[in-house]
Amino acid sequence: MNHTIKQDTNPTVERGLTFDDMGLRVGLSLYMRPRDPTLAQVRHQVEYIGALRGKSFLTTLPILHDKGLWMQIGQDFVFHAMEGMHVYAFTSRVLRARNRPFPYVHFSYPEKIEARQVRKSYRVRMHRPVSVDFAGGTPQQALMLNLSMTGALIEAPNQVWQQNEALSFVLPIRMEEVSCELVLHATVRSWEEKGALAHYGVEFDSLAQQDALFLHYFIDHTLAMMTRG
Repeated sequence: MNHTIKQDTNPTVERGLTFDDMGLRVGLSLYMRPRDPTLAQVRHQVEYIGALRGKSFLTTLPILHDKGLWMQIGQDFVFHAMEGMHVYAFTSRVLRARNRPFPYVHFSYPEKIEARQVRKSYRVRMHRPVSVDFAGGTPQQALMLNLSMTGALIEAPNQVWQQNEALSFVLPIRMEEVSCELVLHATVRSWEEKGALAHYGVEFDSLAQQDALFLHYFIDHTLAMMTRG
């Protein structure tokens, strides 16, 4: 699978931020993994409960195979969160886990916060087969030609879709930290004939915060891999 990069590939990383600068909302999903690279890099989703400024913050207990994860006091975890158009990253260590009144964990108050702005203009060119579902028709095999945070360019038979038609397709994401399948709902916004084929510009419907974070990871990861290459 070939990828090329459109737009600049060096997103600005902001440092020196405080925990308060993130403006985390109660119930927001946080994603955590062990900081130690020798440990299994399983990614856990937890919910933010609250914080005592300068002391600690609380999350729900991570779950693995339908059981609460054993939390070793002093173990460091790397956290990621998406709020607004920024992805935040910080490291924190386990202070204590509790089971009452419900399973939750105290983590140390982070000293350093990094933020990276999600650039909607980033676009990755690719040739990725996708199966597209649409109302009133059987799934149509197509080719995704590029992808951004706001939409994609799809190549498919000419006149198979109309402008403003609603579509959906599944985007598999496989990376070291993330493994999931995103169901992306979109609307056809443009159409250009290419002989027997056509290029359809689609705009994504509003993404859930979790899906937006995963999509950002995938685009950012692809851009980084191309830069290294």
